[in-house]
Amino acid sequence: MQKKEIQVKNAFRKYFINAKGHLNDLVIPAEHTDESIRPNQVYALSLPFSPLEPGEKKIVLNVITDHLYTDLGLRTLSKDHAEFKPVYKGDQWERDHSYHQGTVWAFLWGEYAIAYLKVNNYSGAAKEYIKERSKALQHHFYHEEGIHCISEIFDGENPRKGKGCIQQAWSVGMTLMALLETEKGSKGEWEQRIKGAFTDGP
Repeated sequence: MQKKEIQVKNAFRKYFINAKGHLNDLVIPAEHTDESIRPNQVYALSLPFSPLEPGEKKIVLNVITDHLYTDLGLRTLSKDHAEFKPVYKGDQWERDHSYHQGTVWAFLWGEYAIAYLKVNNYSGAAKEYIKERSKALQHHFYHEEGIHCISEIFDGENPRKGKGCIQQAWSVGMTLMALLETEKGSKGEWEQRIKGAFTDGP
């Protein structure tokens, strides 16, 4: 590991790992720390390089599962937070102020699925779990809102009817990427490709 990589990892661990079992959402050193449970922390699990230890990854995954996970995506804020907005509705002002305050984003289901596979070492049981959990999005894709599409967002309280953009490319793309990962080996094809880009010679 290069010196800069070590510095980044150490800084991340110093500022973002908190005592409550999840990752801080925003840190301004010596000024402000936001401990709100939001889905940004899933990237510390799903991306190829993680600053977390195996036990820490499991804790963070459990927090995301308990507070943010739905079968149609991840909530943008825990339901336990005072600012949680359960329904995406109203005029533009109301909608904009619920957009990141609990509204479910479909593309984040893919990030969660990849994180789940990685934390569970791409086990057969983990792959089957993700395939089973994908059925709600598959049903939405084939039978709801549009023709062969996945909506941008859903309500945070009872996510059912698709809202926002009716055909969101990253919602479809991340779902496909996650399902492709269920067919790969223990390291994951995308992780191997990205790491190879940094380590392989010309």
